[in-house]
Amino acid sequence: MLALASALGVQEVKFAAFVPVGSGALSGLDLRLNVDICREISNVVRIASQAYPTLKIDGGPFVKRLSFMPRDRASTSTFGCGAGTTTIVINSDLSVSACDMQTQTDRTTQALGRGATFSDLWLHSPHFARWRGQSGDRAFVGVHQHGCHLAYREYGQDIFIDEKRANDR
Repeated sequence: MLALASALGVQEVKFAAFVPVGSGALSGLDLRLNVDICREISNVVRIASQAYPTLKIDGGPFVKRLSFMPRDRASTSTFGCGAGTTTIVINSDLSVSACDMQTQTDRTTQALGRGATFSDLWLHSPHFARWRGQSGDRAFVGVHQHGCHLAYREYGQDIFIDEKRANDR
């Protein structure tokens, strides 16, 4: 795949992790990830980046990036998230969502331009308070502390964990 992308002059290839939500939740166990599979993918992405130096390869959750948080407070993963903290998704019906993987099921009840402004929804919506860990919703305790909160909730663990950083804590 990467050889073809390089030969065709593709500028960037991005890898994303499968999170079993929506219609994907009905998929068989053969699509689910685990720590060993993620580690293997990470190694392949690193090798591929060296083999194709002119092709920008975004390893997504599989390749750790620099963290600017204090070590004792840093998440072990950088996958995805900014859901509700740095990102907002405007849906086709002008409702808004925090998580781009849950736009059909997790959205505001109010829509932009219909009694709600962008600023109002971003600053005061209970929907975004939940994604910021500012509500009493037990499903959102520790949100953004394990990389992608949705993946953590669905898999029951941080499958993108960096053992070296985890052991240094």
